[in-house]
Amino acid sequence: MIRMLVIAAAMASLPLAASANDTTAQFGNAGLVFTKTDSIEMRAEELFISQARVRVQYRFFNKASHDQTLRVAFPLPDMTSEYAFSSISVPTAFHVKVDGRPVAVELEQKVMAGGAERSALLAKYNLPIDPAIDDLVEILTALPKEAWRELADAGVVEIEPDVDGDLLRQNWTLTTTYHWEQTFPAGREIVVEHDYQPSVGHSPAVSSIIGPHGESNLGWPQEAMQKYCIDTAFLTAVDRAAGSGRKPDDVWHEKYIDYVLTTGANWSGPIGSFHLVVDKGLPDNFVSFCAEGVKKISATAFEVRKTNFIPKEDLHILIVKKFRTPADPTEANWDEHGYGVPNGGYEYYEPLRKQKAGQKAN
Repeated sequence: MIRMLVIAAAMASLPLAASANDTTAQFGNAGLVFTKTDSIEMRAEELFISQARVRVQYRFFNKASHDQTLRVAFPLPDMTSEYAFSSISVPTAFHVKVDGRPVAVELEQKVMAGGAERSALLAKYNLPIDPAIDDLVEILTALPKEAWRELADAGVVEIEPDVDGDLLRQNWTLTTTYHWEQTFPAGREIVVEHDYQPSVGHSPAVSSIIGPHGESNLGWPQEAMQKYCIDTAFLTAVDRAAGSGRKPDDVWHEKYIDYVLTTGANWSGPIGSFHLVVDKGLPDNFVSFCAEGVKKISATAFEVRKTNFIPKEDLHILIVKKFRTPADPTEANWDEHGYGVPNGGYEYYEPLRKQKAGQKAN
């Protein structure tokens, strides 16, 4: 999941004020807390989303009569144990520029469970804070029984009955936020840019949309169909492609990218000009997402343009694609880490990596 900018005032170690007239959020006792500002307008947003890269450019204007120094924050996806099975990773190579100059950012991570922050409790037992890492159930189950009771009482884990003996399963959420202090000059516009490799989820080896013989799974959950605005025409097109010359070992799978648009309402007024481009990667991939006024602008890219835009729903992107070896070069994760390819994929990706870097492959 990828989230829009929200803001937090640069006020440390104070609880949230009760007054509804406060224009920004602040550092609360539990860390960064986000609310709305009435002084800073988002005049424009240019948003590009692909599996390999996300680029965002914002133009902000301070309409107040004085400079305002605020803490600007970019919350990343909340990580839970469910992502252990969908291979979502935290976005990487996160870069920020303001008016063309690089800005150093800070990182805050919190372990939340049972309505409280539990990082200290995990540290007590030398546990990793990421709830989606491999073998975490085995790590937790190996803890002494007194640790089981303390962790379970705090809501950090759940005890799961099993025929071979009870298991301890993770039940916490990891929140991650990049943030920095930013001065917005009175009566002047500034440009804030982000560039990073997004977190991308994917289905198991066998797609839940594509059946074992190429037919679409019409029993796909209705909630998911609505989330990605999947219709009969989309399923028919996928069926046709998957069934055309399909070999028994052909594998199709899904990619998921989420972007939280609704936090755009934290700024003063609507987004003056909003431009979204979604790139599906390769021409034979399929993409579906919910938006009005979608226009195809190339063999792989689709755009949406809005004026005076007030986002009321978040963006959920589904890409259905054929598994490829060597890897699809449009996926940044794969050519660096050999992700999802038998034997690690190094023999496929290392020549590609060197080629991209201008080096000679061995």
